Amino acid sequence: MASSSAILDLPSAFDLARAPGLRDEVVVAIEKAVLVGSVEPGQRLVESEIARQMGISKAPVREALRELERLGLVVSYPRRGTFVAELTPTVASETYSLRAVIESYAARLAVDRHSIRDLDSLDAMIAQNEAVPTHNVDHLIRRAELDLAFHDEIYRLSGHRQLQEAWGNLRARVRVLLVATGVLRESDTSSNGAGPYARWHAPVVAALRARQPDLAEAAVIRHLAKGERDLVKRLGGDAANLRVESEALARRPDLAVHLGHVSTVARAVEGRTT
Repeated sequence: MASSSAILDLPSAFDLARAPGLRDEVVVAIEKAVLVGSVEPGQRLVESEIARQMGISKAPVREALRELERLGLVVSYPRRGTFVAELTPTVASETYSLRAVIESYAARLAVDRHSIRDLDSLDAMIAQNEAVPTHNVDHLIRRAELDLAFHDEIYRLSGHRQLQEAWGNLRARVRVLLVATGVLRESDTSSNGAGPYARWHAPVVAALRARQPDLAEAAVIRHLAKGERDLVKRLGGDAANLRVESEALARRPDLAVHLGHVSTVARAVEGRTT
């Protein structure tokens, strides 16, 4: 545990609430405090102190902490209190390796179910995310929301309701990883200035447009392998223990050739965005 000190020790960790009583606003305020490092993994969160700093009653804070516990950002222990969850490289790898299984399946199903309008919508999401700067916390949280919305659409296009439910359960942990690690601070732009979001998402749309299930699966695997790699690095883990791509190739050795094709598409996208 990084720290057992109470949030009482941080007199200005949380923003004043603009609309007192709104649980969602408290949720965002706590996420922002974690993202900027005002509170750290393993640190205790004191309900009354958060309420004092935000200028609200304890009730919405209590509701927000319950929601954040459901999302996996905080953990509560009887007679000890509520603490910011500690994220590890193992948590990141397990989350993304499981996500790779269900999302690659969703992409395969989406190949035969999408319309031109659906693809246009995905392209618009990519452009919207590329336009969001990352120089402050609000923008980083907005980028995380837009990123997840893109993937929500892949699951919707699968037409598989239980698959969508499985993603709904995993989605919360993915959001926590994106927000709490601050991984989206890293622009990952290439030397020629190509947009990173387009580079890693456009190949998924291209595979859907080509109506090639294997290519769609490979595009998702390559994208999630990149996400896993960035998160594990951010959390101080060993790159030798990455799971997404190695496990995918163990299941489907023939994906290797498609992964190579996805890399070619990504380079082409990078060239277009300079």
